[in-house]
Amino acid sequence: SKAEAARQVEESNAEQVMGQVDTVVIERIFSSSTRLSAQGIQDLVHQLCQVSRKELQSSSSYRSKHIQADMSQPRIFCLQKLVEVADYNMAVRGRVVWASIWEMLADHFTRVACGENQAVAMYAVDSLRQLSLKFLGKEEMVGFNFQRRFLKPFEVIMQHNTAPETREFVLSSINNLLLARAPNVRSGWKSIFHVFSTAGMLREEAISQLAFDTL
Repeated sequence: SKAEAARQVEESNAEQVMGQVDTVVIERIFSSSTRLSAQGIQDLVHQLCQVSRKELQSSSSYRSKHIQADMSQPRIFCLQKLVEVADYNMAVRGRVVWASIWEMLADHFTRVACGENQAVAMYAVDSLRQLSLKFLGKEEMVGFNFQRRFLKPFEVIMQHNTAPETREFVLSSINNLLLARAPNVRSGWKSIFHVFSTAGMLREEAISQLAFDTL
């Protein structure tokens, strides 16, 4: 179709442009995101989420090195950069700005992790695990419940992604977080127990047993 032909031309042009751009310059855009204004960083994250959605729908032959073994897999460049931008900005942004940033990130990673492509879904869950591990590295202040909001994606993924492999990986990720950060968990316990509760009610015996073993 004309639309498909136009899309292929657009992707081909984009790849040619990428080939002419110094990767160091590209990386600097993301590593320097901490210098952006409050509105600037929110705009960057919003646009990265938008482009990431388009990448995940792409059938281009340009693939991330992390999933290059299967050429049927979509691109995850922007998904990777979202993780990096979140990592760079987590400790330097105020609570209000970070809450806005995380709302966009959590929604995007949750949607990706609940998608049909299990390889990409697992990557999204692992990204959430890495970011959560860093976020839980510091104690939550009394009266705040941001841990609950930060870990909420794990609840949603456990409920809506029916693939046993992904659900097992969610439980494994929660177990990893508890082994490393349990003393710092406060409001996050609500999300964690909701994950275990959902897993315990599933028909998959192996997943239910894994949830009980983790507890």
